[in-house]
Amino acid sequence: MLYTDTGADIPFSTAQQQEIKLVDLHYSVEDETRTYAFSREELFEFYSAMRNGAHVSTLPVLSEALSRLFEAELDLGNDVLMLTTSRYLSKTFYEAQRTRETLLLKYPKQRILLVDTLLSSIAQAMLVFEASNMRLEGMGLDEVAQWAVKNRSYINGLLLPESMEWLRKAGLYSGGVATDVLGRRTLFNLTAKGLLRVLAKSLSTQRSLYALVESVMRIGYSLEDQIIALAHADAPEPANELRDLLLYETGCAGVNIVPMGPINGAYLGPGALCAAFYGSARQA
Repeated sequence: MLYTDTGADIPFSTAQQQEIKLVDLHYSVEDETRTYAFSREELFEFYSAMRNGAHVSTLPVLSEALSRLFEAELDLGNDVLMLTTSRYLSKTFYEAQRTRETLLLKYPKQRILLVDTLLSSIAQAMLVFEASNMRLEGMGLDEVAQWAVKNRSYINGLLLPESMEWLRKAGLYSGGVATDVLGRRTLFNLTAKGLLRVLAKSLSTQRSLYALVESVMRIGYSLEDQIIALAHADAPEPANELRDLLLYETGCAGVNIVPMGPINGAYLGPGALCAAFYGSARQA
């Protein structure tokens, strides 16, 4: 059975169709713990609360919760493969490791394989989606896991927050506040280690969209055969504008847009955009 966490912004309907099981990562708004229910109303409320200054945070999945999920599979005779959010952005991988070590003592003849995608959001979703296709086509546990490890560095994730405020609060960015005061934007990518790295900064809103597109054209390969994935944090209009730019400038085969859930939205903030595509191997 193939598992991932809700740090991958995979729509619930897609997960069901692809037989991907989702592990809930919880979040809190003003110390009220919640589970993402994949509803528009929930996302509108969440991002509105952020814009109004509410304190939000994410909570790691506990090994006890993972143990219940995995043990139910093992009791049915199923092996488990889980692809997690980058260990540098989430503790899920470490909790899954703890769970694996405990359960394999009880189920020594069965297998639990873990892969740190070193990705997040829609980039993580892209890797998980391809892995699910391989599984559904009949590939075995080892083949799918090995493919994921080999190819994770070729999926590129570009992140464009509206503000650095939320990254700073999450301890993921230590830059100054001038970009916020001036209304400028910073474009990030995910490194091969799953960390955030600045690609360009002090960009106007319009220039930031073009900078993202230029980065896709520079890094991506065979874009005419690719469907680029976009996630947005309650920013449908900028997402649509970016989609049109990508289609026009890159000649890609298509662009799919999905909402960014609260797990990634909690550190990227409302208005953020994320693009995922295949390209040159990410550098450390």
